[in-house]
Amino acid sequence: SYLLPMFVLICASVALVFFTGTVELDFGGDSDELTNATLINININANIEDPYKGEDVPSWPAQGSGLQVTIINALTNEWSQIFNLVTEDWDFGDPDAVTILSENSEPDTACGQSTGKIKVCNGDYGDTMWRGLSEIVVDGQDQIVSSVVKMNQFYLSRMGAAVWQYTLCHEIGHSLGLKHTDENFEN
Repeated sequence: SYLLPMFVLICASVALVFFTGTVELDFGGDSDELTNATLINININANIEDPYKGEDVPSWPAQGSGLQVTIINALTNEWSQIFNLVTEDWDFGDPDAVTILSENSEPDTACGQSTGKIKVCNGDYGDTMWRGLSEIVVDGQDQIVSSVVKMNQFYLSRMGAAVWQYTLCHEIGHSLGLKHTDENFEN
């Protein structure tokens, strides 16, 4: 009964993802809802303010009890097992507050936004100092319109499956609207 809270705690307590740099946003021809939206680039670098620290973080529009969200799998085939593990962990937690629907897509390193969905992609994004990156588009009420998660193979290709799973779990957590609960990685 404590599986999801323990999983989230473990994901939040391991410091594996460091972010810097700028973001280019490709709306990929999606609806006009994205035109007036704002991109939030999730960073946990000492030189950049972390938008997921503090009380006010964006959230998906209310849908009653819990959250139902579609995640588009635009990862390459080597990520299949990791994607399935992570989405199942988020989907079948206790309490069951999140329902994950998944769609498969062709691998997409550009990782364009898709209205109302989370898109997960991987590619060699270079020496950016981040292993995973969440880009969230919000509307004027701080509600999430769409999100993409990019997994950087520049670093991850030299790391094991546990790091891949942690990083994907962590970034999907941000895309679901979760903040950092603890930035002290010494405890």
